[in-house]
Amino acid sequence: MYRLRHVSTPAPEGRPGRPSRRQILAIVLAGVAGPVFAAVMIDAAWNADGHSLAGSQHSAFAFVVAATIGISFLAAGLAAWWQRPDSQVGRLMVAAGTLWYASDLQSTGIPVLYAIGYWLTYLPPVIVGHLALVYPEGRLRRRLERRGVVASYACYLTLQGVRYLHEGLCYQIGLPGPRDYLCGTSILPSLVSADAIFFDTLFLVWVVQRWRAASPPARRVHGPVWLGFSFLSAALAGSALAYVVHLPDVVQLMLVLGYGLCMLVLPFAFLSGQLRVRLARLRVSDLVLALEDTTGPARLRELLARALEDPTLVLGYWSEATAGYVDADGRPVGIPEPDAGRAVTLVERRDHHLAVLVHDPSLAEQQPLVQAAVAAARLAIENARLQALLNSRVEELEASRARLAEAAMNERRTIERDLHDGLQHRLLRLSWLADRAGAGGDAGGGVRPALAELADEARDAYAELRELARGIHPAILTERGLAAAVEELALRARVPVLVDLPHERWSRPVEAAAFFTISEALTNAVKYARAEQVTIRGRRTPVRLTIEIADDGAGGADPRLGTGLRGLRDRAAALGGTLTVDSTAGRGTRLLLDLPCE
Repeated sequence: MYRLRHVSTPAPEGRPGRPSRRQILAIVLAGVAGPVFAAVMIDAAWNADGHSLAGSQHSAFAFVVAATIGISFLAAGLAAWWQRPDSQVGRLMVAAGTLWYASDLQSTGIPVLYAIGYWLTYLPPVIVGHLALVYPEGRLRRRLERRGVVASYACYLTLQGVRYLHEGLCYQIGLPGPRDYLCGTSILPSLVSADAIFFDTLFLVWVVQRWRAASPPARRVHGPVWLGFSFLSAALAGSALAYVVHLPDVVQLMLVLGYGLCMLVLPFAFLSGQLRVRLARLRVSDLVLALEDTTGPARLRELLARALEDPTLVLGYWSEATAGYVDADGRPVGIPEPDAGRAVTLVERRDHHLAVLVHDPSLAEQQPLVQAAVAAARLAIENARLQALLNSRVEELEASRARLAEAAMNERRTIERDLHDGLQHRLLRLSWLADRAGAGGDAGGGVRPALAELADEARDAYAELRELARGIHPAILTERGLAAAVEELALRARVPVLVDLPHERWSRPVEAAAFFTISEALTNAVKYARAEQVTIRGRRTPVRLTIEIADDGAGGADPRLGTGLRGLRDRAAALGGTLTVDSTAGRGTRLLLDLPCE
């Protein structure tokens, strides 16, 4: 069974999810109350205005447009709220759709309702500006944006409230006052329009900044919303400016109608992302057909990138040998940090790592599409993973062989230097002592010391030659096997060594690799880690030989910082085995050597 797990993705509130019981209750109540309130207010406005729009003798078409705007926000908002219950997008759309009809409370003739309707008349555009800033994450990302939204609500409600208190003196409905008050001289309507122009422009600038900072896949998904809000902002600012500068009524009516049409279409732009995901699933069928002819992991990455419309997609395959992800060529694939502007989707099977997709963050909001693409490509991912691991293995073996060749050359140079500087020098001295003993044969007293020194030098040369031969390949390893050679090695160690190895014989390369790994580990434990005890254990399965070398020393060994452990790892890799190093500072070192022994 395959499972996708998303990590390193920003804005968790914007993801799809199943609503809770409380959220379902809230959605149902909003779904009932919103449309009922809209129907009552539409009927009240239609009857109160004599089948026209706001008493301005507008056409029935304009009335239909105005009446439908709130319904479109309600329908789209309820759908978005259900899809992403933790996001503010759906809730704000429902609020904007419901309050769109609040201005029709002025048609009821009830003073309190009239005051509320007057106060909330232009609140929906403010909510839409807030909505544009929370999209698509579902929340406001920056502190400056939060302050801007709060200021927009506060400024509008304050100015419109003061405007109501002022203009209420002019009408019978509202606050009582003298009828002859000169309401036309008030600058409050112009201040409300200026407030709308200022915050509308500010929010538009922030939306354009998001557009410029977004990646191409994110622009394709969220572009309709950003573009729709841009048109709406232009229409709103144009109509407000036309009112302030007193443009002809025809121009003002055209701008208001354009604003209404933009408001009518904008909710469907918010749903276009979900529609785009559903249409994108059709590309998964093309992916299935293309996978029939796919033979390589590189081609699989291209097909997945095409299906997900993300050319920056990176596909990595899990490698047990490196305990990490590798690409099609066997190179390591890193997992980006959460703030790196990339998203990560882990593909797992039965809690085992299988692959990783490093992609654009916008795909984190399209989990159904990613799941469908991965499900269609699961067999190809398995095959590509095996091929990528093979490529990684080949690359690792080539590097290991190169390092082994270099290590062998260095060993030969060391042997040559030891022979030249050590054993050759001693043999020359033996020759000189022999000549001296022969020349002093008649002297009597000088022969005995020379011969004694000659014998000592001969013994030292023999011991050095034997030690050198043991370093190249111990004779006991060839004659009696690994267990005996390690037991002899343990007897010469300066610390207690517990040996528990099977007394069996394996191939010469396996025994040599195991012996030199144990010898190097023992030397490091005594010489560098200052260990007081070393334990060497081994076990054999039908096809593998596993040896554990553990000490109680200082720990902190890192194969990347030295050539000793890395050379042993290369020797094991050349035989198809592995060497794992676990060395925590202060807790000793544990080496686990695993070799094939078929």
